[in-house]
Amino acid sequence: MGLFIFLAKQLDRLERERTEVPHRKRHYGGMWLGVPVLSALAFPCIKYPPQALDTASPFALWAGFVLIATVFGFAGVIYQNRVPIKAQLVIDLIAWSVPIWMIFHFRFWEP
Repeated sequence: MGLFIFLAKQLDRLERERTEVPHRKRHYGGMWLGVPVLSALAFPCIKYPPQALDTASPFALWAGFVLIATVFGFAGVIYQNRVPIKAQLVIDLIAWSVPIWMIFHFRFWEP
C-alpha cells in the first residue's frame, strides 16, 4: 500500500469520525492551527520586544493571556467541528509554513 493511499484512507476515516453521531473522539484539530498562529503572532514580539511590556501590570498581562487562550480555545473547537479534515490539512500546512518562514526572515539565530 502506497503512502498516498494510506494517507487518503486515514483522512477518510477521520472525516467519518468527525461527522458521525454520537459525538466523535477528539483529535484536537484546532491545536494544529492554533499553535502556528500564536507562534506567528509571538515571533515579532520576541525579536523586537515592545517597551510597553516593561511597564505593564501583571494583572493586565494575565488577563490578556487568559482572553487570548479562551478565544483560541473556542475558535479551535469550532474549527475542528465545522471544517472538513482535508481542508484542515491544507490550512494547517499553510499555517505551519508561516512561522517557519518567519524564523528565517527575521533571522532568529542572530542576536
